[in-house]
Amino acid sequence: MIDKLFDLFKIKIFYFSSNLSNLYVSVAKKIFQFIILKNENIKSNYTSKDGHNVFIIVGNSHTFKIALYRKTKIHDELKKINLILAEYNQFQYIFNRIEFKNIYSVKYLKSETLYPISPDNILNAAKFLYKMVKGKNNIVLKISDLPEITCGLEIIEKKIKKDFFNKIENLIKKHLETCNFTVGFCHGDFHKRNIMADLNGNFKYIDYDCIRINGIQEIDCLYFLHDYYWDFYENNWQTTVADFFEFILSAKNEKKITSIFELKIDPTLLLLYFLDRVGQEYLNENITINEKVVNEIVTILLRQKTV
Repeated sequence: MIDKLFDLFKIKIFYFSSNLSNLYVSVAKKIFQFIILKNENIKSNYTSKDGHNVFIIVGNSHTFKIALYRKTKIHDELKKINLILAEYNQFQYIFNRIEFKNIYSVKYLKSETLYPISPDNILNAAKFLYKMVKGKNNIVLKISDLPEITCGLEIIEKKIKKDFFNKIENLIKKHLETCNFTVGFCHGDFHKRNIMADLNGNFKYIDYDCIRINGIQEIDCLYFLHDYYWDFYENNWQTTVADFFEFILSAKNEKKITSIFELKIDPTLLLLYFLDRVGQEYLNENITINEKVVNEIVTILLRQKTV
């Protein structure tokens, strides 16, 4: 009987409500927490917090990431991890092992509990992980090989003048022809909150919903730098991207910025980062970039580059 009640409640949440009220979400969290704590035999010493479309319970030994909505396909994270490890088995030590579970229609991921890294050590952690996954140079890519960037181009084409779009498309094609970038594993959402450590101090990536097997790794560097220098955790990334680009293109800041990942700053690389982010946000969340932001970014980058 209790199984049917939980199933009915979950079905109502997932299939009949796309915008849940705060009260409804609050009730759902309490029920889901009860189910998981009971199923995992956890009676004390745990905390809970909100994530993006998920609810997270952190225990002494394990952490549980629970899907709150039907669109939250957390099982895809496990599929992506398995694909990455099939390609790069040596990465198993920098990923947290996760297990997908479905109890009373409550879907969640179970993983080893990891711990935040101190602000003083976060740069070392980021550089270590980036070095561990360092890919290969001299690999030819086409725009069609990069789905997020392809999507980003399709979106901005509708928001800027035709001649501006043609310049941008030409810049990207020429940049990809140079092979002046590194191809390999990309986290896709590489920032300080997605780097943690186990009890032995080993650095690990967390949150795997945006990972790619073969992407432009310098874009991951820019994800990290954007967050590190312009902490937008409480703001939309769109509100800081123009200031970030102006900051990073400044001659007085370039050496300090590039020394972190030995990154060579180029306006076209910044453009690729911007398009990647625009495309990923649309593909994952169905969120479209603001037209004013697009035109501001295009103006900044085309001012720096001559076709």
